[in-house]
Amino acid sequence: MKCAGRILTFSIVALSSLSCGGSATSGFAQDFHSDGGACASVPACGGSITPGTYTISAFCEHSDPTSEDGICQGATGSVSATNLTGTLAFSDMAGYTLEGTQTIYSLLFMPASCMTGTTCSDLAQRLAPSDTANTSPPSSTASCSGTGSCSCMKAENTIIDVSGHYSALDGALTFTNLTNSNDTSGISAAPLSYCVSGNQIAMSATSHGGTGSAGIAMLLTRQ
Repeated sequence: MKCAGRILTFSIVALSSLSCGGSATSGFAQDFHSDGGACASVPACGGSITPGTYTISAFCEHSDPTSEDGICQGATGSVSATNLTGTLAFSDMAGYTLEGTQTIYSLLFMPASCMTGTTCSDLAQRLAPSDTANTSPPSSTASCSGTGSCSCMKAENTIIDVSGHYSALDGALTFTNLTNSNDTSGISAAPLSYCVSGNQIAMSATSHGGTGSAGIAMLLTRQ
């Protein structure tokens, strides 16, 4: 699973002119929201998935800073937090449908060597062009600050409507997206450890690379 590479929305094309999720009130005593730290890790206790519609009670997606040398040497990017609301429905035929809205908060750091002839204000405009603000809510917003170097945060709003098949085996829950749409939730990126407790399902996955870790965690409550 590569959350940073999959989710970060810092386009090389858009930047080509430069010089170079609170705690859940449940039986799961974990914090599933991202506040800049790692997401919760769910034990793979497994359990039977009861068909039905589940509300997304809490969600977290996070990545440590990774190199963005494709934009400029020394640049780094990360996913600092996410907010996903909506529902995940399981059918009795091993199908699933995920519907919701998501805001992804991405961070970009650009060293001074990348900012020749470009201001932080220019960089913010490239990350979130003004035409993306003409929707409600805006599809993306960005702010950058700094003297010499720039630190930016980009918030991107997306609508998620995907469906496919799932399998639950040996404490691992695998989602196969069959709609060929961009599923920014990340649940189909890799198998997730899961644990059923009463009317709730908790799930998580973490990957470790040479530059850090990336993770996802979600808590579902059956309606």
